Amino acid sequence: MGLATFKGGIHTYEGKELSESKPVQVLQPKGEMVFPLSQHIGAPAKPLVAAGDQVLVGQKIGEAGGFISACVISSVSGTVKNH
Repeated sequence: MGLATFKGGIHTYEGKELSESKPVQVLQPKGEMVFPLSQHIGAPAKPLVAAGDQVLVGQKIGEAGGFISACVISSVSGTVKNH
């Protein structure tokens, strides 16, 4: 069996006492949200929505577009605008 811990490493300041006595708050996004379809070194995602479409939280808005690609999922609900 190996050791339960390891020697060395980085032990950064956590700062938990700054918020441990405060209640949890829900933050709502404001203004326009931008979702880039090219988020990595691979091919950009293919858009699945167009201007004027209604989008819901969790809806796929971009389909993986190649061998190295990723889908894009909306984290907010709203109406798609042109950029």
